[in-house]
Amino acid sequence: MARGLAQTAAVLAATSALVSGCDDQRRSERDQIVSYASHEPGSVRRPTNEASFRLLGAEGPARLEYLRMQIIQSGKQCNFVTSAIFVGGLDGTDEWRVKCGDSGDWSLWFRADGATDLNSCSKSNCEYRFGPRARGE
Repeated sequence: MARGLAQTAAVLAATSALVSGCDDQRRSERDQIVSYASHEPGSVRRPTNEASFRLLGAEGPARLEYLRMQIIQSGKQCNFVTSAIFVGGLDGTDEWRVKCGDSGDWSLWFRADGATDLNSCSKSNCEYRFGPRARGE
């Protein structure tokens, strides 16, 4: 777990440096509306996973880039992220809703054991364990 946390911190630091020097092509992709909000308005949800704590403390561009890399490392396509919302957490497992400009919506889970799970919302409805959808609202 400690090794994973150190890797998360290192990736966030490197991502911050990379994002600050994005080339014109990346900027043109991001001409779409990008939201750096980390929560839904009015949400009082709290993270339970160290990766989420670090992401919520990171600058918006670094947070989006880190989550984009998680999707790519899972073998999926995501050229750029337009938003990433922390949905909620329970017992060390946290859910994020991530929108990629080219590949749609994703549900990304940081599990207590350090693993990451990813579900495409475009191929099936994402099951939200937290928030209004979980309660059937």
